Amino acid sequence: MFRFLIFLTLISTSFIQLKAQNMSDGQRIAVNPSSSVYLILDREKRLLNNDIVYNNLFIDKRGVQYIGTLNMELLPTGKPVKNAMLCKGSTAAVYLVLGKTKQHISNPEVFNLFYFDWGKIKTVTDQEILKYKTKKPI
Repeated sequence: MFRFLIFLTLISTSFIQLKAQNMSDGQRIAVNPSSSVYLILDREKRLLNNDIVYNNLFIDKRGVQYIGTLNMELLPTGKPVKNAMLCKGSTAAVYLVLGKTKQHISNPEVFNLFYFDWGKIKTVTDQEILKYKTKKPI
């Protein structure tokens, strides 16, 4: 009986780890509906620090996946997102700005996959865009 319990524990742990590893960039996750929301970016969960940060980027909370405490703990953790915006300069290129970095959003399909809100793109000067460190496009 003891061996069977160990076997079940190993199987369930492996399944949970597999589920946690299958998170992909752009997914928004939380433990439950009343907990903080994280954005998966560069294969890490990034805490969206508050509702202001969340609302600067996304349409609403539809599509947030509730994954439970154990799955959340298994995911690698990146830096919390304390400020964020979607912006563009004089060209059509749209950027996700998190803190002091920017990432070009490569196309409208990616923008929509992340559930970003088209109405929240701010037009800024090209000089302001150049102030942010460039990371790989998403």
